[in-house]
Amino acid sequence: MRMSEAWASLFRVAIGLYWLYFASQKWQGVGWMRDLMVSTAKVNPIPGLHELLVSVVVPNWLPFALAQSIGETVVAILLILGLATRWAGILGLLLAGPAARGQSRLDCRVRGRGRLPLAVLPRRAGECPGDRVRARSVRAGEVRLGSRLPALMALAAIACACAQASAIPRPSPSPLVAGCRPGPPLAGVHSPDRLQLLEPCKHAEGIVVDVAHEDDGDYHVWFKPDPGYELLLNAQDHFQALPAMLAEIIPDCDLATNPPDAQSAARCPKSSLRIPSLGDHIAIDGPWVLDTEHGWREIHPVHSIQIR
Repeated sequence: MRMSEAWASLFRVAIGLYWLYFASQKWQGVGWMRDLMVSTAKVNPIPGLHELLVSVVVPNWLPFALAQSIGETVVAILLILGLATRWAGILGLLLAGPAARGQSRLDCRVRGRGRLPLAVLPRRAGECPGDRVRARSVRAGEVRLGSRLPALMALAAIACACAQASAIPRPSPSPLVAGCRPGPPLAGVHSPDRLQLLEPCKHAEGIVVDVAHEDDGDYHVWFKPDPGYELLLNAQDHFQALPAMLAEIIPDCDLATNPPDAQSAARCPKSSLRIPSLGDHIAIDGPWVLDTEHGWREIHPVHSIQIR
């Protein structure tokens, strides 16, 4: 094998490993992708694609999220094994390209830049295509990619995926570092009669296995408890058939009352607590309750959270 071929193979395997890393983030649950799809659909300015995302993808986010996970896994395996690399590159670009391209176009339009006859790639963060074009004339030239096209397409897809992931907004940190807040433990919770208070303040720690944003504005955080906290669970506390505990981060509703229903709670401001990601180690404090509708024990609501 010639040195150029060896470098090409190494480059292909490295890109495949990157795709494998992105795919692995979804293997334990895709609930967190719902917010990403909703925000992407809202900001996508491309006619036709915007309507497709809003009317088709968002209402059916789960099958599309599963398809995204499967597709990323297929791209990773094909690139690592060197099988059908051209098709792997095209599939990777289709998976990651449209959403990131829509966000990029919106950002550049906000800055007031019109269309350019030549797409000049940005060289650093914050630049848009065409930022480096001066008033002098620009001459078009042919670029021959040849057999390197699949690898370049895969690299472009990875760059789009990174840009898309970095654009996800994160809530601001909570002012309460640790412990429980004073006052009624279930303040701000909608329909509190569904919860049986076991202890007004309980501490728990563990590894996050799933995060989902619910219609009532709550963030459902399932986590595997660290040794010593298993006693907080009962027989109904499990996620994907494994022992796990639920912690619910609720919107910042008025603590002087309780919203009468889920719709009212969803209209409250978004929680100021940080929302963890899959694999994060968390330490939380809040009321330990029994959810009488589902039968499991949970921390609801989370008063404070530390992400380590």
